[in-house]
Amino acid sequence: MLGVAALVVVVVAAFVTTREAGDRGDAVEGDGISVSVPLPSDFGASGGGVGGPGPGEGGPSAGEPTSTGPSEDEVPSVLRIPNVRLAFSAMIAQAGANTTFTYRAAVEARDSAEYGLAADLFDLVAEVGDELRPFALFRAAQMVALRDGGGSAEAADRYASLLAVGGPAEDLPTTVRAIAVTEGAVALEEAGREGEALVALERVEELGAGSFTRADALWQRARIGEAAGTPGWEDLAVEAMTVEPGSWAAVQALDLLDAYEAPYPRLVAAYVTYRASRNDDAVARYQALIDEGVLTPVEAGQAWFYLAALRERVFDREGAIEAYHESLAADPEGAWADDSRYWRGRVLEELDRPQEAAFEYDLLVEAFPGSSFAEDGRLRAAVALGLAGMGADSTARLAEITRTASPSTAAEAAHWHGVLVALLDAPPAELAPAAAYDPTSYTAAFEESGEAAVGPLPGSAIEEVPEPVHDDSVAIDVWIASMLGASREVESPVLAEPEVKLAWLLADAGEPGVARGLLNAEVFARADEPYELVALAYEAKRRGLYDVAMNAAAIILGAVEPAQQLAAPRELLALAYPVPFLDAATEAAEEFEVPVLLLYALMRQESAFNPEAGSSAGAFGLTQVILPTGEAIAAELGVEQWTFGDLAQPSIATRFGAYYLAAQLDAFEGHMLAALSAYNGGPGNAARWLEAQSFPGPNGYLYAVDFTETRAYLEHVSANYAMYRYLYAGTDVPGLPHGE
Repeated sequence: MLGVAALVVVVVAAFVTTREAGDRGDAVEGDGISVSVPLPSDFGASGGGVGGPGPGEGGPSAGEPTSTGPSEDEVPSVLRIPNVRLAFSAMIAQAGANTTFTYRAAVEARDSAEYGLAADLFDLVAEVGDELRPFALFRAAQMVALRDGGGSAEAADRYASLLAVGGPAEDLPTTVRAIAVTEGAVALEEAGREGEALVALERVEELGAGSFTRADALWQRARIGEAAGTPGWEDLAVEAMTVEPGSWAAVQALDLLDAYEAPYPRLVAAYVTYRASRNDDAVARYQALIDEGVLTPVEAGQAWFYLAALRERVFDREGAIEAYHESLAADPEGAWADDSRYWRGRVLEELDRPQEAAFEYDLLVEAFPGSSFAEDGRLRAAVALGLAGMGADSTARLAEITRTASPSTAAEAAHWHGVLVALLDAPPAELAPAAAYDPTSYTAAFEESGEAAVGPLPGSAIEEVPEPVHDDSVAIDVWIASMLGASREVESPVLAEPEVKLAWLLADAGEPGVARGLLNAEVFARADEPYELVALAYEAKRRGLYDVAMNAAAIILGAVEPAQQLAAPRELLALAYPVPFLDAATEAAEEFEVPVLLLYALMRQESAFNPEAGSSAGAFGLTQVILPTGEAIAAELGVEQWTFGDLAQPSIATRFGAYYLAAQLDAFEGHMLAALSAYNGGPGNAARWLEAQSFPGPNGYLYAVDFTETRAYLEHVSANYAMYRYLYAGTDVPGLPHGE
């Protein structure tokens, strides 16, 4: 569905926790620091949700990331995910000679659980007094806390010094400082210094930190206050729930309030349990509020909406339809009305009631033309009418959509027009093919490739091995001047910005997660400065921060129509579709006989090539493998002494991902879409969708997929694969491999 112009959304989704399909909202706010701990597979929710695998299901990434576990800025541990392994002995040999080497040696010592040595090395960096000093002091305090355990007097002293007014923490970026404050407060409290802990936590609100960090700080204040018998802790717990209901802190706060039978906003509490996937509890809370008749019409609309989503979670689709109807009846023009119309239509599609679904979509578009669901609703209504046998109305609507919708939606409309004409012998309109509207879309790839997505991949696909595209910013500059009319300065001022220079230093020192946060903020702030984005992209790529480079390239490409993007310099497209870790990826693909370009398409969607990417579903690494699947793969491959943190190594992550992808391709007889849906949503669901398919071909399979996230995943990976083949396999247009 998405062209290159929409790449930014895809990349960002790899780093923030997305709200469930049942939540139907925007991405959860994150603090921009992708330094979370790999979570065990049972952390947070125990079952699947709307758009994710059902109970007992799950591919390596266990389906859709949900908001049920901690986000990247609320993980309670002080130890962050392992950085890329460097030669430990070499780093130690350099200790004291160079702060960057010393800092990296400290990181390696930390990752090896040598916390005392890590603290000593971080202290060496701090003594030098350069830009890394505040980070080193923070990390040293963490290491002492880990070395000594809870209640460490030394750790408390270090945190107190770090967090003092005018102290080193004030030189940390806001997001990192907020984490330092919350972790320091815990260390102070454990050492019996509750008053200092509370003073520190009170400062988080002033920092402008993200909602998850603020909720955590409020919860810590409530917890400390409750333990000390301080009045007012209940209000802090309620505020933690209200600030970020989807946080782990909100769940803890609710449990504590329940233990004391303290009052709180019951609608907020119901939403907290919904977000935590405590499904039975959430249903009981929402139903009780409705039965008691205490809700306003707006509140009743909200309560019924989430009851509908909860019924979807357990596949009670008839119950979901009824609850969405009740939401609309309670508040027909409120905040949840367009959501209820849209998702009611989606559930009716899943029940194979296309004419009723089209009716819901039509009501949505008529009543809420400005809704974010309206464009997709128009398309779905047209397709649903076709599948209901109303071919003439369907093709006429699809033709109108090609004239008025966005390029990606127009491409979908053109493609579905062809599908329905062939399927129903419906009267055709004179439409261009999908590629004329968006040649980077999955629909253009399907149209160009026929049945390739559902048939065995040809042997030639295995032989398509990429050659890296040489960097050439001059070619990109010429294109920018020609297409965008922008003028260029001789130098790139952005590279001299203090925060950018700090980000490079942090990346070199072994703090790529913090560097990513700083750089992505800079990229999005410079959306109207294409030459500066090129400079950032190439420097980020040089340091292995491929997601930053991808975001920058996507913004540049997004300034032109998708049909013009294929004419962009290969150097620019290669920034958007890179081939990092080429030796590891190629070896893994060859070992298990999967197309390496398909593996790249998958990794681009799974992790945006961040080796340490993690999700709240517990997936980790380039190929987003969860712990149980990783353990099973390690056993199958005979990998001894394997640990979850090993997935930070590209050679291991690509090998495990290639193995699992090959297993799914074999299980589904080369059916690419089924194999990819098994990777994302679980083999059982992939098989169920094959059985439920009501008409043939890739579109028939996609239409049968009733997990929102998995369907989008298939579209994105298919489009990625087509673009990778266009760039690196020399195809004339983006498309999937087909024919021998």
